[in-house]
Amino acid sequence: MKKITLLLYILLCGSIYAIGTDSLVISNDRFVKIENILISGNETTKDFVIFREMTFQSGDTVNNEMIKFNKERIYSLGLFNFVRTKLQQKNEKINLIIEVEETWYIWPIPIIDLNGNDFNNISYGLGLSYRNFRGRNETIFGFFTLGFDPQFGISYINPLINEEYDLNLEVSFAYQTEKNKSLEAMELYGGDFNYQRINTFIKIGKRFNQFNNLYIAAGYEQVKAPDDFFPNFTASGTKFDKFGVASLMYVYDSRDLRQLPSNGVFGQIEYAHKGLGSDDVNIGVLNIDFREYRPLYKGVTSRWRIATRNLFGDKLPYYENSVLGYSQYVRGHKQNQRDGNNLILTSVETSFSIVDEFEFSYELPAIPKSLTSARLGVQFSFFYDAGLTYNQGAKVFKQNWDHGFGFGITILVLPFNALRVEYAFNEDKSGEIVFGAGFAF
Repeated sequence: MKKITLLLYILLCGSIYAIGTDSLVISNDRFVKIENILISGNETTKDFVIFREMTFQSGDTVNNEMIKFNKERIYSLGLFNFVRTKLQQKNEKINLIIEVEETWYIWPIPIIDLNGNDFNNISYGLGLSYRNFRGRNETIFGFFTLGFDPQFGISYINPLINEEYDLNLEVSFAYQTEKNKSLEAMELYGGDFNYQRINTFIKIGKRFNQFNNLYIAAGYEQVKAPDDFFPNFTASGTKFDKFGVASLMYVYDSRDLRQLPSNGVFGQIEYAHKGLGSDDVNIGVLNIDFREYRPLYKGVTSRWRIATRNLFGDKLPYYENSVLGYSQYVRGHKQNQRDGNNLILTSVETSFSIVDEFEFSYELPAIPKSLTSARLGVQFSFFYDAGLTYNQGAKVFKQNWDHGFGFGITILVLPFNALRVEYAFNEDKSGEIVFGAGFAF
């Protein structure tokens, strides 16, 4: 009860606290040799799942900063309510003790998507996630939504299907009745209309180390246009586009805590070819996303991002257009939809930690403690966004960019998710409230 009272006091009064549970006695500039790494508390999770996230092993020399970074990487797995580390010295040999407290792994997940911050465009539904069911960090996830974009799907992720080559696997299927989001297509049609889409794919990844991953994927897509469709509603010029997809993706990720990073770099580049097995569909899609996170001072973090999506091909259907105003948006313009063949989105943020790490745990009758325990964090941020969409051949810097700036608060509840509430202004100083799950980037 005292912890609840203290947390409420922190949130209401805005006081700055940093509550830690580690018993580390070495300074940041002192290095020690770790004789053994001992893990406890993982009743379901296999030891190798934790060791795979660590950048050092038994026999290596480390300092306090390296231990803290690896602790955050273990938190990033999303499998534990708490991760605690301490050094233990015996007979002049130092062991690192990693104590984890596992979370609850079967979760019903409410799904609410405002689709452009518009309450008239709500998608709502339910997902069911079963994580770590064999202790190997595997995930099975099924979901359905109703409302604006009805859909259902299922996916399976296995981070390690082959230990010798360190291969991973992801398989998914989804069916969606998708609202058209192209303004030009809406004008041609004379109003709203829907596409029906089927997506299924299998992706195999090669992990080279904790930071570098390469993925190849193959799949099948089917897109059905309305009966009275117009040119460019499909690539084939018929009611149906049916085609195979192949893609190659490289990911570099050195972030500490993936749910809310304060240090590291994330980079992703992916090229997909859509049109395998079809003479009428020939579409290339290039996605690039780069993000950098840097600590400036105690509790102060800067981050920036640039992301692009580019289409290639002679006949590009409207359903492949890049869109701002739905899942991707410029804060301050979330209700202003725009689309085109290509997209650029940039962001800069500075965050101030109000609550860096607060362990919340409360015991209730007949409820597992793993359901009432979490690591909490609270950050206040200032941000600036800019973005645009444009068609092939257009000059980027002569286009009208959307701009937005503002401030907000993010409440992190590990291992679950984060909640963001932000207030953003556009270039005309008009404001809007932006709600979001997870961090902005």
